[in-house]
Amino acid sequence: MTGIDPGASMMQILEEEVMPHYDLESFELTKSSEQAMMQQLDNAYQNQEPIVVTLWNPHYAFEDYDLKYLEDPDQVFGETDDIYYIGRNGIKEDFSEVDRWLKNSFFTEEQLSDLLSLRQEIGAASEWIENNRDVVDEWLD
Repeated sequence: MTGIDPGASMMQILEEEVMPHYDLESFELTKSSEQAMMQQLDNAYQNQEPIVVTLWNPHYAFEDYDLKYLEDPDQVFGETDDIYYIGRNGIKEDFSEVDRWLKNSFFTEEQLSDLLSLRQEIGAASEWIENNRDVVDEWLD
């Protein structure tokens, strides 16, 4: 198993709770960084080799690779979380369109993973907006 940064809460939960709970101590867990983990994932994927990595959603990897979740029937990792947008006081008065977008926008996991997969391309946000114009227009209505 290839993990992320040793100080990440995901790694702590994996080591202290998930691995003992599911009797996975016989597996070796390598701590690294997100970048190193993604490189290991890419290498294994290109060579059609099995690999277990610590990922979360949304993440661009779910758009770039055909991945499978390992089951967590006892929800040792916990339940899913939500993502919230926060704006500063006065944003409605200073940037009414941004405020309206923040209040109306909603990304599915798939949409956000798709947007994140464009992470290194210049103009990625504009491209995503054009490819999802109906969704964005609904947010701005």
